[in-house]
Amino acid sequence: HLLPLYSRVASLEEYVQAACGLERFAESLSKEESNDDKAERKKKNVYYLSNCERGGHFSLYAHHLMHREASPLKEGTSWMEYPTQKWYEDVFRGKQYYCPLGKRTVTFCDEPSFSEIAMFIKGRDCLDDKAKLMKLAKDYLPETYVVKGGQSGWESAESQPSELEGAGPWFVKETNKNGGKAIQMCANASDCMALANNPQETYVIQRHIPDPHLTKDGRKWHFK
Repeated sequence: HLLPLYSRVASLEEYVQAACGLERFAESLSKEESNDDKAERKKKNVYYLSNCERGGHFSLYAHHLMHREASPLKEGTSWMEYPTQKWYEDVFRGKQYYCPLGKRTVTFCDEPSFSEIAMFIKGRDCLDDKAKLMKLAKDYLPETYVVKGGQSGWESAESQPSELEGAGPWFVKETNKNGGKAIQMCANASDCMALANNPQETYVIQRHIPDPHLTKDGRKWHFK
């Protein structure tokens, strides 16, 4: 007789965790590598990277590191992907965070606590957040305003455009977005507040430069 059995199949990560623990397993893996093997690996410039799914530019960096033909890296350098494990979960945001297997520090990782190479520079928030950038480089930017979302008028801005009609276009963008995301356009300054409609966000509103900066050969340049 055939007896149907219904059970949940444990993942390899769950099996290792139950058997000996992920950290102990990772430690045993490192012990299996002899001193001679470590010396040889360093001699060959072998490095490890882990994708902990934090997003950002890490996937782009990892792609170029894993495909040397697309990146001008030091001759003889090779990168290998190191496995990850669940680290902790943010129950309020419903987001799962990961770290390198055994919570080991690897050469390059998008989780700063486990990376030897820093992907972010100190003070980068002043460049990422457009409202902070406005305060930092106000004298070098075109006509720019910072407003709170969900307002009917410009009362949250320090000032407002002298001409609400014409002389556009205008760009409206959430201050914490990067990579060309969340950009909206309108013809007049009077239309901007309708686009900055999320009360949970802060927006930067900027007038287009009618005569953009050009180099002598006619190419456009910008500060980024």
